[in-house]
Amino acid sequence: MTPAHDVVRVTRRPRFLWLARRYVRSRMRSAFDGVFARGLSRIRALAERGPLILAANHVAWWDPLFAVLLDEALGTTGYALMDAPNLGRLPFFGWVGAIPIVRDDARRALAQLRASARLLSGPATALWIFPQGTQRPAHLRPLGVKSGVVRLAVEARAPVVPLALNYLFRQTSEPSAIASFGAPLDAEELGRRGLLDALERSLAEELAAIDVFATEGRKDFDTLIASRRSGDTPGAARLLATAALRRTDDGATRASGGSA
Repeated sequence: MTPAHDVVRVTRRPRFLWLARRYVRSRMRSAFDGVFARGLSRIRALAERGPLILAANHVAWWDPLFAVLLDEALGTTGYALMDAPNLGRLPFFGWVGAIPIVRDDARRALAQLRASARLLSGPATALWIFPQGTQRPAHLRPLGVKSGVVRLAVEARAPVVPLALNYLFRQTSEPSAIASFGAPLDAEELGRRGLLDALERSLAEELAAIDVFATEGRKDFDTLIASRRSGDTPGAARLLATAALRRTDDGATRASGGSA
């Protein structure tokens, strides 16, 4: 059997990953009004029993950074499939666990999928994949999940965990970054078509759960990075409103005094 490292180039650097995780946390803290996730403890417990494939929708440039944060929260040794040309332009993603896949060469892509599956060597290892293959707005249906995730699941003999990602405004000037993990899916039990359908359906359901959290609030989402605001009104807006009220009160006082 050809070693996985002979087919896919693994350039993961633990020291750089340590730095990258701190950079990602700082970057997301400054860009978002909080970072939240549902199902972390459940998936963390699942990872302790064996390897996982984490299949996420791809909605924004932020997704790989969000994956770095979630991978740390799960306590897994994570790898992620990334389009080879993009990884060539952004090699530092390889240093945190990204491995290349050549999408326009079917034979080579299949070999890379098989080799990537062999990286899932035991508990607390995870392979991240964005099975849509490209960024796609979260509200569009179908989501367009492609079949590579099925091949990966069969080769790795690992459950596929649906992961919905979205970035939504909650009456603040910055959006919140929100993730929701679905129930694990078994490729052998569901079959090829069944796995794709179940993954599409589960991602849609988790995206709907994120919508509810953003609009109505839910108590089953954990806070990874707290909101920087105490209420729904941004700080600058509160200051302006306070100043306007004071001017109104002063004007009313002067008017009342002048008429006495």
